[in-house]
Amino acid sequence: GGSVGGRIFCWDVATWTVSVSTAQHDACVSALQPLPSLEILASASHDSTLRLWRLRTLAPHNAPLRGHTQGVLAFCFDAAHHLLVSGGADRTVCVWNPALGEKLSTLHGHQHAVTAVRLATAYIVTGDASCAFRVWDGGTLRCIQEFNALHSLAALGAGLSATPSRASLTSMINPDPSKPILLALASGRLHLISLTALHEGQEAYTAVLRSATLGLVVAATRHALRGYDAASGALRSSFPFTTDTPISSIVLDHTGRNVIVGEHSGKMAFVSISTGLVLRQMPPHESEVVSLAVVSDWLPTSSSSNATRGVKPISAGA
Repeated sequence: GGSVGGRIFCWDVATWTVSVSTAQHDACVSALQPLPSLEILASASHDSTLRLWRLRTLAPHNAPLRGHTQGVLAFCFDAAHHLLVSGGADRTVCVWNPALGEKLSTLHGHQHAVTAVRLATAYIVTGDASCAFRVWDGGTLRCIQEFNALHSLAALGAGLSATPSRASLTSMINPDPSKPILLALASGRLHLISLTALHEGQEAYTAVLRSATLGLVVAATRHALRGYDAASGALRSSFPFTTDTPISSIVLDHTGRNVIVGEHSGKMAFVSISTGLVLRQMPPHESEVVSLAVVSDWLPTSSSSNATRGVKPISAGA
């Protein structure tokens, strides 16, 4: 996991001891993501860099990726083309070759911090804090479409009810990779960006992800987990999550059937998507869990108190 202080730990779940640790980032770790095809774990930080680590050992894969002038807020990985795309508070989007540690291009055009980056078929979709979207051709890296969800989303077939003064895009997912659909989390509400509107949530959501295994979009409210059919948008399940503090982050386990839930208090739990049952409690962080990632049978996590951990293995009964 990652921390405010930039430190990363890997924990052995059998002994709950740190098996390896490193401190390379100079500020908060904002995001973690595995790059399985390269055997790499990538981390982004408010220190304006991305760093690549060898799985298992957390040894640096290469030099820090430097290209943003302010904090890196989001990134995603294109496994088919081995490209990493990042967005930053400096309003730019950078495209990298992570295997070589080289920046291939810097994309300009956003007027606010880039808070979400996603790949959709042959396109790169980026969104900023004002809910402005830009669609880039994945081959030429040219911007081929731009729109502000608050003003023109209705033309695409889906309405967005948030007001411009309060809107803030925090994340996007692609519910169905075979279709040009993106589900955005803005101002605590779910909004579908598609030619056909499927669903718009009416509650405040804190995190959203997609389970290809179950065919569900899993959304977390402050104290509940909801499952929506990824094709129709119909609500399939809703389970209360009884906690003292709100849910702050979620991630799928390696089976796609369970989620690891992180809380503002630092607590973490292993939860069944199908039943909502807490299968096990996990060793807590000392403060809010800000990001989670699954790397095969390891669980890197990051909190707001300088603690990044990697738990092995991911197992409900371990």
